Amino acid sequence: MGNKAEKVTIRTVCGMPDYLQCGLSVEVTDGVITKVRPADFPDPVDKGACPKGLATPELVYHPDRLRHPLKRVGERGGGKWQNY
Repeated sequence: MGNKAEKVTIRTVCGMPDYLQCGLSVEVTDGVITKVRPADFPDPVDKGACPKGLATPELVYHPDRLRHPLKRVGERGGGKWQNY
């Protein structure tokens, strides 16, 4: 009948620039991150996941996220940018 959503769970590590690499279990439905939880790796370096790693969907899908490089036009601090 209808199309069934493709749902997968990916075990990965947080890519935030910290010295720790927290294990994450990321649920993805039709190519969109739907849930992020601490992963259940057998020997984790650190238990759990930091708030930055758990906030990944908010960072990835925030409307103000930069999607391409920008070039400043005008004076520094003027807040004027153009696509680079």
